[in-house]
Amino acid sequence: MQKRNNLPALAQALIHGQKPSRSDLLLVHGAGLVFSGILLAFHASNLTILQCTILFVLAWDMAGGMVANVTRSTNDWYCVQPAWVSIVFVAFHIFQPTVVLIFFPLANPIYFLGLYLFMLAAALLVLQIRKSFIQKPLAMALLLLGILLFNQFLPGETALYWFAPVYLIKLIYGFSVNHYSAGIPEL
Repeated sequence: MQKRNNLPALAQALIHGQKPSRSDLLLVHGAGLVFSGILLAFHASNLTILQCTILFVLAWDMAGGMVANVTRSTNDWYCVQPAWVSIVFVAFHIFQPTVVLIFFPLANPIYFLGLYLFMLAAALLVLQIRKSFIQKPLAMALLLLGILLFNQFLPGETALYWFAPVYLIKLIYGFSVNHYSAGIPEL
């Protein structure tokens, strides 16, 4: 049996679910740190210190969140919450594109608004069928469409080319899909 962590209950539930294991936490934060570090290694020379800091924290949040959203702890916690909790979680993710637009002046506002609106519509659609076995294929189809659309137009800043795929995977497939069938009655 894996040991559990001692994070404050609300932060733990919102970020990692009810009972994340140590291995969950290691994978979530390890992936976030490694992803951020590699990204920064490629782009630090072209950015200010403030932009490097923002990029590192943003990438850690996005990459770590992508992994967190597919852990059993996070999946199961959100699946038993009222629907509005998941809707607020997804809608709140306008924060990341907003941070990008504030700190990266070459970022294209229309691109990031379109990305947010596409993610929001796709995630809400996938969340509406959370107890359906068609949910994963629908999420994957929407994710595929989003990656195709948003890779045709670049965000205006080379340090942000990773953003759209990670954002879409994190929220459409990672968060909105019920990966472990929590709350679905057995057939």
